[in-house]
Amino acid sequence: MVRKVDLPCGWAFSMAGNSAEVNDQKSSVFPHLGTNSFSESAWLQNHPYILRVVTGATIVIGGKVMMKEANDIISNSTRATLFGRFYEKIIRKWLEAELGFQARTGKPRIYWKEYPPLRVRHRNERITKLLSIVEDSKRSKSYCTPDGLVEKGGRYFVWEAKNWPKWHEPIDNVLWNSPWLLAKRVDYRKTKLDLSGILFFWWSRPPKESLLLAGIRLCIAPLSFDIYYTREILNECIATKPKWYTSIIEEEQSDIDKFFLELLGKGE
Repeated sequence: MVRKVDLPCGWAFSMAGNSAEVNDQKSSVFPHLGTNSFSESAWLQNHPYILRVVTGATIVIGGKVMMKEANDIISNSTRATLFGRFYEKIIRKWLEAELGFQARTGKPRIYWKEYPPLRVRHRNERITKLLSIVEDSKRSKSYCTPDGLVEKGGRYFVWEAKNWPKWHEPIDNVLWNSPWLLAKRVDYRKTKLDLSGILFFWWSRPPKESLLLAGIRLCIAPLSFDIYYTREILNECIATKPKWYTSIIEEEQSDIDKFFLELLGKGE
């Protein structure tokens, strides 16, 4: 299968193994990547830069590597910890700039004692275990706090991110042990809001993604559920450099530079 995708400035983008070439041609051709999840994703089709992420390729312009892949940038635990301090800012702004959501400041709460979990239409062993986790939460009078709340067209969605590049837990284990997956309402600044769906962020695309999505969507319908991959988002931002992204990075860089200068006795 061959798919043609237009790129800015009339560049041609071609794939060969684990490398990519960009040059001044009038067309761009992507050979078959062998990943059904990619070809089925309308969002990825509209963001051709992300093709290089799926294959682990490096973009080359005029024989020179123009940028590192996100996995190579966040290559050790120190960098992963540092990235963990501000990746939520990137996600929040990306949801607004790319998907048209309005991000709410602060975080919502889900009080399990007050709000029973979503009634699950299709149960399996994992759902049964998840329901028991919710019951334990209700008995302990606890609540959970998703990472954020967004609104679009009068509908509300919570979002949760697990974006540690060095996270070794399988995504399905994480999701099926997360009680917020069954929430149907949240408290936000003393206001009760009904949810329309959940947005989940994970570092990189897992195998059998379509099966995981189908299983969760079947269980929590009519709520929607979508997964986005921070590695792919980060790579596209590095390539296209939107203003909102560079502002976040420059702000964080300034603070970090100042910190290390002070450790060296050079700060003001």
